[in-house]
Amino acid sequence: ALKDTETRLNAENDSLRSELARHVALHESMQKIEASLSTRGNEFQNRLEGEVATLTATLSSEKSQHSLAVEKLQNQLADAELSFRDAEKQKEAALGKALSAKDDLIKANGE
Repeated sequence: ALKDTETRLNAENDSLRSELARHVALHESMQKIEASLSTRGNEFQNRLEGEVATLTATLSSEKSQHSLAVEKLQNQLADAELSFRDAEKQKEAALGKALSAKDDLIKANGE
């Protein structure tokens, strides 16, 4: 009977050791998966941070270029407005001269 109990206890002990080894292997496997996921997460975060930095720099550059283009167009518009006003003044002066010449011609013909 003692021999049977010893055999049974040894078998139970072997079963528990096998179960423990399985749990240890499962735990190690879980740790590897966690490490892999953590590494992937860090790589993904680093890649995204790089993309954000690149996009931020690009946006800043484009805003600067846009501002310069708008300023250039505003200056061109101001120049065009000045040219238009100058042309209007020249037109008014020319019309004034033409009217004066017409009046002089009418006076000369009337005399």
